[in-house]
Amino acid sequence: MSHTTNTWFVQKLEASGLRVQRSFVWQMDETLGCTCPHHNTAKCNCQMAIYLVYGSEARPATLLVHSGEGRTRVRLDQSVGQRVSADFQSQIMTALQTPLQTQ
Repeated sequence: MSHTTNTWFVQKLEASGLRVQRSFVWQMDETLGCTCPHHNTAKCNCQMAIYLVYGSEARPATLLVHSGEGRTRVRLDQSVGQRVSADFQSQIMTALQTPLQTQ
């Protein structure tokens, strides 16, 4: 995950009053012995970052960010034990779609 992409996510979320912690970054590497779920190969330029987004709820939302081939895909982890309220989901998605204010 490029420094610019990481900074963009953090700035967007924090500008809306959320706290953000990047908890994990993974660079696809053929030596890991696994294949990329998007390319079905071990050789690719994919990166994944996981952000914990804190707001008014008791637990953070888990934001999964996958970058590769010049594209970045974002999704909230909604697996059992990771679900957050619809209001919190909306707050996060709105924050990511709101233009940053320049001074």
